[in-house]
Amino acid sequence: MSLPDFRKLLNRDGKLTEAPVPLQAGDTLPPVSDPAFSHGTLGELPHTLFVFLSMTCVACIDLLPLLKEYSQPNQLNGGIVLMLNGYPDERDEVVKHFGFEFPVVLIDEHEMKDKYRTPYTPFAYLVKPNGLIVKYGQVKPLLTELYVPKVDTVNQK
Repeated sequence: MSLPDFRKLLNRDGKLTEAPVPLQAGDTLPPVSDPAFSHGTLGELPHTLFVFLSMTCVACIDLLPLLKEYSQPNQLNGGIVLMLNGYPDERDEVVKHFGFEFPVVLIDEHEMKDKYRTPYTPFAYLVKPNGLIVKYGQVKPLLTELYVPKVDTVNQK
């Protein structure tokens, strides 16, 4: 008896789908199609982490408090854009509950898979201001890379 291929994910229709190959470093991240999203402020940041989460993914839900913690002022050397697969009322509740001040954009499952080529969730792309992808993969390591540790000036000599 063989084990199932867990890289095949069930979509909301209950059909098996092959995981797409992610966009690569040096590729340009496709533009965000949500008219409420503005790319203007992202150009001022050295990097932006585009985080792809699904409201049906337990590991994704578990990341939400971490995104809140890391998004505090002067915590990151860059910005965050949350690309959320869910319903408008779920997005509104997440933003309200966590007090996210970074953009939270709703995208559907097909856009996540076909346009942004996310092979799984949670997933992230680290992007330069010109839209070029620097790195991609699991969220926590990329988030940690942007983290600016606080300097303890009291105990420094």
